[in-house]
Amino acid sequence: MSIAQLARVANVPRNSLSQNPESPAVQGHLEKVARVITMASEILGGDTTKAVLWFRYHPLSDFDGVTAEELMAGGHSDAVLAHLDTVRNGGFA
Repeated sequence: MSIAQLARVANVPRNSLSQNPESPAVQGHLEKVARVITMASEILGGDTTKAVLWFRYHPLSDFDGVTAEELMAGGHSDAVLAHLDTVRNGGFA
């Protein structure tokens, strides 16, 4: 994933990500991305590659077929985390 793609997904300006990656705001957004990938990996048996593929390409029926990546880019990281929490606790998604 390029810096521009990561900035879009993390919902931060590309320049902030490349010039000031240690800023609390940037780190907060990146932490949400990491939490989503980690939680998806846990659900998928610890397979980070599958988690990244799910994140980028799997349409989520609860969200009109958009992907977790698209939701995150739109600032809806909490919705993605709630979705994963539901799946982790046995809910269907």
